Amino acid sequence: MRRSGNSSSPQSIAPALHVSLTLIIVKGNVSTGMQGMQDTVLGPGGFAMMPSKQPHWFTCIAKEECLMFVSFDRPYDIVWLKANK
Repeated sequence: MRRSGNSSSPQSIAPALHVSLTLIIVKGNVSTGMQGMQDTVLGPGGFAMMPSKQPHWFTCIAKEECLMFVSFDRPYDIVWLKANK
């Protein structure tokens, strides 16, 4: 996830749901949330596991870029959702 140009606005991945995922933060700070739970900020080394079909979202809140690895438990499927923030 990178900021475009000199933009100071956070870069987000829209709310979505799909198969289970594991997220590991390598660089930057990422605000992550899941429906029914409070958002939390993960830094390098932080990780989250999200169950299948659970709406969730990510936002890079670092001043520079964020780098994260995401793995899925089976073939990837996705449904994009409307942002409610």
